[in-house]
Amino acid sequence: MSKTKKLNWIANQPTPYYYYFLSEIKKDRSIDLKVFFSLKSYNLLPFTDKNYDNEDIILPELKFFDLIKFYLYVLTSSDQFIVTGWNNKYLFSILLIRRIIGLPYCFYTDSIDPEKYKNDNLIWLKKFLLKKAQFILTTGEFGVKKMIEAKLFERNDRILSLPFFVRPPQIEWQAPKNKTNGIYTFLVLSRLIEWKGVDLALDAFSILQSRNYQNIRLNIGGIGPDMEYLKEKCRLLNLNNLVTFHGWIDESKKKELIQNSVALIHPARGHDPFPLVINECLAMGLPVIGSSKAGSVVEFVKNGYNGFVVNSESAKEIADAILKFVEMPYEDYVSFSKNASLLTVILPSSAGIDVLKTILV
Repeated sequence: MSKTKKLNWIANQPTPYYYYFLSEIKKDRSIDLKVFFSLKSYNLLPFTDKNYDNEDIILPELKFFDLIKFYLYVLTSSDQFIVTGWNNKYLFSILLIRRIIGLPYCFYTDSIDPEKYKNDNLIWLKKFLLKKAQFILTTGEFGVKKMIEAKLFERNDRILSLPFFVRPPQIEWQAPKNKTNGIYTFLVLSRLIEWKGVDLALDAFSILQSRNYQNIRLNIGGIGPDMEYLKEKCRLLNLNNLVTFHGWIDESKKKELIQNSVALIHPARGHDPFPLVINECLAMGLPVIGSSKAGSVVEFVKNGYNGFVVNSESAKEIADAILKFVEMPYEDYVSFSKNASLLTVILPSSAGIDVLKTILV
């Protein structure tokens, strides 16, 4: 009988995805998992559900002596730690302690942008923190490639892919009903911030409207600092009759929007590490029109198979891809949808647990 391995996961904010994946790890009897969150909430992601178990620890909520006890544990435990980032005092201090004392730790990060590290004055500190890490875990082969390009870690053979794994859809895949009635509804699910490129989706709709396509609609779910700018742009482009802003949406509303859409549009103009929404939509059978700057788009969206990859900053390419779905025979669209849903086979949570077991040997 194999011995149970202990693992400490130091996460950021509790999210629906983390709750799913960490819960799956807890079900595996060969791993004894302790979960700590370095943030309770994050104003750009205002989740209303709890998204953590009662035994999980929220570090900012610890009283003084409990926090001292926690740091004594960090200082003395020989068990493996996975630290997800370095962008707050808890994550940074835990990395620093484990690095200096020489206790086992791994670093987990979303896919990074190597360009940001070329002129980073603190690059020496980040390399110092990672130098003694046993493994670097990052989102997908896209993330592995970016980490190698950034040259933050000396052991390329110890940079492992741990992408965002998909939750099984709540319903079995079924052939989409030909329910458009001549109206084709597309979907954006995103933070409304400049580098996410949501304005490019509006520009694409404006292009198609100028070609007299009035049978297309766009639902936008998400919040962010560009909300008012995008609404004003929508008005100026005379798209108010085609575009609906839904604001922050919960999981049930997201599912409803996905099920009633023809395709997701993810038009990121800048480096977008590994957007989970791509995985979620594909798993539910929704094809994707996605930017070449988005990690999960590059990794999982195949032109003419389950969606279309477009060059970032190109509203015209987005418009052309939208038009392909509008003009696509229904039988071809069913194939796109079926192919998209196969991601549930490619990315089960069990594959992630297998990766974790390799770092616990």
